[in-house]
Amino acid sequence: MSDHIETNSDQAMLRSLRNLVERQIAKTQATGGLSGLKGEGKPLPYRSAHEDAGQSAGMRMMVEAGVVPEEFKLKQALDAARLCCIN
Repeated sequence: MSDHIETNSDQAMLRSLRNLVERQIAKTQATGGLSGLKGEGKPLPYRSAHEDAGQSAGMRMMVEAGVVPEEFKLKQALDAARLCCIN
């Protein structure tokens, strides 16, 4: 029975959060805060169904900021070392 109460509580909390988010979006729209954003009016970029939305957003932000993930730097260094050793 406590599971049922917890589930109802979770649903109520999610509903409250959703309402808060909707109010914040409406408020921002009303003040013009969502106008003129980069990519406005353009379709969303293609994303595979298997791709994680959060990870995609993070990678896109890194690319736009010119940040190279550490594993990419390491791969570049390994590739350069391999070329050096081959020649």
